[in-house]
Amino acid sequence: MQRIWDWLLDLKRVKLPEGGEVTVRLTDAWAPWVSLLATVALIAYVVWVYRRDGGTKLCKGLGGALRVILLLLLLLLIWQPVIRIEHTDREPGVVAVLIDASASMDTPDHYLPGDQMIKDALAADGGPTTQPDAASLKEVADRYNGRKRIDLVRQAIDEDNHRVLRRLLANNDLTLFTYDAEAVRRLELHQSARDPKSDQDETLVRDADLPAADEAVAKIDQLKLDAGGLATDLARSAYNVLQDLRGRRLAGLIIIGDGRNTGETDLGAVLELARKFRTPVPIYTFRVGSEEPPRDLAVSAALAAPVVFANDQVAVEATVIQHGYQEEQKVQVHLVDAATGADLAPPEEVTVGRPIQSGDGDASGPPQRESEVKAELRFRPQLPGDYQLAIRVAPEAGDINPDNNQSIVHLEVKDAKVRVLYIDGYPRWEYRYLMHSLKNERSIIVSALLLSADENFAQEGNEPITRLPVDMAEWKERAWDVIIFGDVNPLDLTYQQMVDMEKLVREQSVGFAVIAGDCWTPNAYANTPLARLMPVEIDAGSAAETTATPNRPYKLRLTYEGKHSPILRFEERPEDNEKTIDNFPELYWYYRIKRLKPGAEVLAEHPTDKYGRDNQPVPLLVTGQWGYGSTYFSAIDATWRWRWHTGVGWFDTYWVQVVRQLSRNKLLQRDRRFILRTGRPEYDLNEEVKVVLEVLDKTLAPQLPDKLEIEVTDRNNHQAAGLVLKRVDKNSMQYTGVYQPPAAGNWAFSLTASTIATNFGRAGRDDMSVPRVQISVQMASKETQDRRIDPDSLERLSAMTNGRSGTLADLDRLVTQMPNMGRPIEDNRSVPLWDTRLSLILFALLITAEWILRKRFNLQ
Repeated sequence: MQRIWDWLLDLKRVKLPEGGEVTVRLTDAWAPWVSLLATVALIAYVVWVYRRDGGTKLCKGLGGALRVILLLLLLLLIWQPVIRIEHTDREPGVVAVLIDASASMDTPDHYLPGDQMIKDALAADGGPTTQPDAASLKEVADRYNGRKRIDLVRQAIDEDNHRVLRRLLANNDLTLFTYDAEAVRRLELHQSARDPKSDQDETLVRDADLPAADEAVAKIDQLKLDAGGLATDLARSAYNVLQDLRGRRLAGLIIIGDGRNTGETDLGAVLELARKFRTPVPIYTFRVGSEEPPRDLAVSAALAAPVVFANDQVAVEATVIQHGYQEEQKVQVHLVDAATGADLAPPEEVTVGRPIQSGDGDASGPPQRESEVKAELRFRPQLPGDYQLAIRVAPEAGDINPDNNQSIVHLEVKDAKVRVLYIDGYPRWEYRYLMHSLKNERSIIVSALLLSADENFAQEGNEPITRLPVDMAEWKERAWDVIIFGDVNPLDLTYQQMVDMEKLVREQSVGFAVIAGDCWTPNAYANTPLARLMPVEIDAGSAAETTATPNRPYKLRLTYEGKHSPILRFEERPEDNEKTIDNFPELYWYYRIKRLKPGAEVLAEHPTDKYGRDNQPVPLLVTGQWGYGSTYFSAIDATWRWRWHTGVGWFDTYWVQVVRQLSRNKLLQRDRRFILRTGRPEYDLNEEVKVVLEVLDKTLAPQLPDKLEIEVTDRNNHQAAGLVLKRVDKNSMQYTGVYQPPAAGNWAFSLTASTIATNFGRAGRDDMSVPRVQISVQMASKETQDRRIDPDSLERLSAMTNGRSGTLADLDRLVTQMPNMGRPIEDNRSVPLWDTRLSLILFALLITAEWILRKRFNLQ
């Protein structure tokens, strides 16, 4: 029956609410006296008409009644009757909740009993709010220790069947956001279970404990809280939320996070927008995390030569990083086999958290402490093969991330013998001791040629020779890896032999070492092809004019490069190595060079003697590069004294390491005409990588282009967009460029063989590896560089907006202070009755009934 009335009166256009007042009104009624006169006139007219008709009184009375009802219906329709619905609804307010989802929220904290969050948690458990006992505080702290901040937020939301959300929904709707660099709307919860956009007729729920609220709160299971954002812009996120909810009755803005902010947006815009609402919006902030700075001990950027020889001393370097330690920590650094965990070298002890000395005398604030300490460990691999090494430190108390306490490096060990040619003019002391050392080293095959000897002299070496090769084919057949060139009379060599040796170094990667002498080398070779092989510039003239006075003894002074070079490494520990070198016997003679060549690297220098316009220390041991080959220049010829006076094999060790270093390019097939490098091996995802290509072969200068493209590949060896390096200036041998990795993982930069051939006019050898450098890009940022909480920023934001601030443990109590921002809304509507189906049907029935009556009884 109800459906029939809904259809007749067209009531589906409006929903009749429960509790609403329904009345019928005339919207266009005449004055009462006019309406009365019109009614009387209509009745009088009908009576007059039907009195004149024939027929029985019953027929005339029935017809007149129908006529009166019909006219009165017409009169009623002219007055436009409507159904008046008067109903008062309620517009709910809304509470916005922002949850920090940045990477810093993934921090597991170490809590102390005195932390405010621990005190609040104890109070929430029913403990004393004043003078809580230490045992209770420690028990609560132990319960929180080691738990990630985002996990504590999840617990606070899920606890006791989402009690916090229910309390918020008791008075207002709820919209949840997560934020890092910006806010993202995640979930909407309403006081009723219905979607506000739905057309279904469901009653608004007033009590958050009713079943409809259960359905609304159950949606919280859809919210997946993860902490991985690379930045936190609290102000920008809060501003965007306020903009999103403009036009709503916002009861308050709740921010849950650690307060760490890496963005640059000004809070002033947030405060201004919060005040522009019809009712200024208070901001409630709840911090999560320990007041104690998070402690993290990590090992980063383990480095070692990718390929070495068996029995080589291998240096593995790494950086030990500490965060949050407020006191010095003695840390044992271990070099281990990553697969078995076996120690490969004695551990090294480093000190982290050492106070940084301030030069301005300002003692205010906590002392600054070193965050990075270099560690270097050395070992000698005995067998060839692939090694996976790890530099590792044991986790300290409170270390939040034990997973980063080691760094892995890969190493390939080869077992190969080095073939050496040693040429000297006469049997000086350096020759005698050096020949003895090279012959007795099992990893070296030496051929010696003493040019001053007569024809019957038996030349020394494991593979003796009687003369130098006369053409390139014979040089290649001998296949020497290193040439050691002593004090040789140039008249004992042909010009072609000099040309061939220069070409061997430049194109075949043969290493070349020069030992200066007081007769001919290097002065006599100033204008010969061999001068190109030396990493120093020399003057033509007599040796006496360019050598030092032999009556002033001196000791070598290592440069920074020398301290880190494998050539001058005699001890495992750097400090022990420097002491050993300092105890070497004094030297007397040395050769004064004219100047260094570009790309030359000084390993040792004179402690007092200076040279050149810049008054620099005189270089004594210098490394360089010529084409594919490595070169070495020794301005001294008395390293034999290191053995003669000590009886210890420092002399043997030194020269074996020189030979091995010079042979690497050939035996390991590396192209050393170029060096490709980055600032460091590890980067954060949002950091730019500076790539530098340095050309070591000066002969390439005339044909260098202004721009050079290198190849960039990802960890799957898929080629990415190329990177263009630009020449620093027209005379520079260096190119630079900046690359922004688009994703985390390993990225490699390489100068391909085709690029070398196209731009430098000479293709690399087929067996040469092209310059290549690899970096690791991590999902890290400023968020992980400083994981401390920042309660001050949250408290300041709440204070400026008349909100409240507390810890996460205080969330349940403070949400009860959120105001009810709902308001009554008058919902008055009118439904017209004069143009309904009922009016039309009544009119048609009445006029049809009167017409049938008049026809049936033959009324006039």
